[in-house]
Amino acid sequence: MNDERGTTTAQAVGHDCVVPNHGMRHGAAVPYTKNSSRVHRSSFIVHRSNEERGFTLIEMIVVVTIIGILAAVAISNVKYAQQKAREAALRHDLFEMRKAIDDYYADKQKYPDSLQAIVSDHYLRRIPKDPITQRADWVEVQQSTDPNDPNAIDTSADASQVATPGLYDVHSAAPGNGLDGTPHKGW
Repeated sequence: MNDERGTTTAQAVGHDCVVPNHGMRHGAAVPYTKNSSRVHRSSFIVHRSNEERGFTLIEMIVVVTIIGILAAVAISNVKYAQQKAREAALRHDLFEMRKAIDDYYADKQKYPDSLQAIVSDHYLRRIPKDPITQRADWVEVQQSTDPNDPNAIDTSADASQVATPGLYDVHSAAPGNGLDGTPHKGW
């Protein structure tokens, strides 16, 4: 017996390997078979022979469970990131259309009749699609006329010259709320 390691050699059965003593009395030979596992009593690591290599069912279940949890977290993060990107694109599109309306007003001293007028006068290349609905359906807010403004009331006799208020603002037509809780239609 090797007293330093607490193991016994298996020379009694014709092998040159070391097997654990398992509390047997000093000098007792421990039988060793070809399929036996070698375990040092100071560790919980099991050393298997080549024929016993592989994973146990418990190990496989633990690994598959961990992979499933990580996949669920990743999928929810991807969906959140996609929604956040759509909302950022929506805010950007609204900003650009409102800027084009303001530029139109600064140049012509009147608001455009519709979004199509902004495109036809080259303030926008095209009407963008709403990133939430994937359609170019925007809520066009028309300017209300001020009855106290003498320039807003048409005084001409020609009925075809009636002044129209014009497009003042644009909102999204998307249903639902954003990640911040505010409705898309209010943006």
